[in-house]
Amino acid sequence: ARLGDRRSSFPELSLEGALRYSVTPPHSAFGIAPVVGFRVGHLTWRYLNPIQLETPELIWTVHDDAIWDYSPYLGIATTLLHTRHIELGVTALAGWRYYDTESHQGLTNDLFPDTRFREIRLESRVVF
Repeated sequence: ARLGDRRSSFPELSLEGALRYSVTPPHSAFGIAPVVGFRVGHLTWRYLNPIQLETPELIWTVHDDAIWDYSPYLGIATTLLHTRHIELGVTALAGWRYYDTESHQGLTNDLFPDTRFREIRLESRVVF
């Protein structure tokens, strides 16, 4: 059976960093900025039923596993409303997500192929 048929959930913890440079003056009501970023994720899952793994020297039971993913991306950020205390904007991103070839338990990754992604983010900022 494939992993997707035997797991109970796929929670992910990720860390992301991005740089953006505004090409419009800071006092403008509308703004635009190119964005470049990188995200690292740690995808985990728990098997519905534990599985047995073995090597020539050892047999053990696995209840959960995890895999890392890496995602470089580019995008455009727009500021739709810019006042003294509030900023509202939309960011469109496109990138590629790369997964490790093996899980933490040493299983070959045959479930998570490298893939492209696109995201639209709504952003807000309140300045005091």
